Amino acid sequence: MTAAMITVAVIGVIYTQPIFGAEFTSAEELIKTFEGFRGATYVCPAGVKTIGYGFTDKDLVAKGTITREEADKVLSRKVKNLQAKIIVDLNGYGRKLTKNELAAVTSFVYNVGWHNWMASTMREKLICGDKAGAADEFPRWKYAGGKKLLGLVRRRAAEQRTFKRG
Repeated sequence: MTAAMITVAVIGVIYTQPIFGAEFTSAEELIKTFEGFRGATYVCPAGVKTIGYGFTDKDLVAKGTITREEADKVLSRKVKNLQAKIIVDLNGYGRKLTKNELAAVTSFVYNVGWHNWMASTMREKLICGDKAGAADEFPRWKYAGGKKLLGLVRRRAAEQRTFKRG
C-alpha cells in the first residue's frame, strides 16, 4: 500500500487504518483498509452476515471461514467485475472516470451496493458531467442501520480525497 498506514488487531480482526490524509491508489487498497479482514463469519454494523473483506455472498458466508489468500482472490475478482459494470454504466451516458475517480467510486459502490448506487445522487451528477458535485456526495453516505458510523465518515473522506485527485 502506498498510503501511510497503521495495522491494528482487535478481537481477531486485522484492520489497516490510514493515517489521516493518506493517499490511496486503488479500489482494492481502499476496500481492504476500510473493510478490514475477518477469516470467520461475523455480523457487520448494518446487521448483515459477512466474511473476508466485507463479503456478503451466501455461499462464502455459509463456509464459515476464509483464508486471506482466498479473500484476496475473491476481492480482486469482485473489484474487476464491479469496475467493469461502473464503466459500462457511465460510458452509456458518454462519461468516463480517471483511475483515481474509478477507484473511489468502486470502493463506494462496493460498500453501499449496486442498487443504492443506481439510485444515488452521486451517479446522477456523474451522468450530468458534474464531477465536483459528485465528489460532494461522498460524505452523505455515513450511516449504517440508521446510525452515523465513524468508520464510514473516515471511509467517505478517503474516497472523496481519492476521487478529487482526478
